[in-house]
Amino acid sequence: MPSLLLQPLVENSIKYAVSQAVGGGSIAVSATIEDDALQLVVADDGPGLDLRQGRLPKGGGVGLANTRERLSQVYGKGQSFRLTSTEPHGLTITIRLPVTYASQEAA
Repeated sequence: MPSLLLQPLVENSIKYAVSQAVGGGSIAVSATIEDDALQLVVADDGPGLDLRQGRLPKGGGVGLANTRERLSQVYGKGQSFRLTSTEPHGLTITIRLPVTYASQEAA
């Protein structure tokens, strides 16, 4: 996993979700292994994004765009970066990366 991969995503959640809510908010970060892929999820309960157009809004999302580009450069088509709405409101970012086990690296 590339270093500092999650930091800009959590910072975005703090800046655009938690700090915007009068009573604060919450951010959940999780990591699981599924089907030989590392799945990383960052979800917040902020206002979310308008995802109907299938792209990031103009003038924003630099951290998201940079992370998406970085993953594409490192893993090519072996990765996925997906934005979905958190219900009832918020944003969920799901990243899937191929898993390489120590025994595979030694071979």
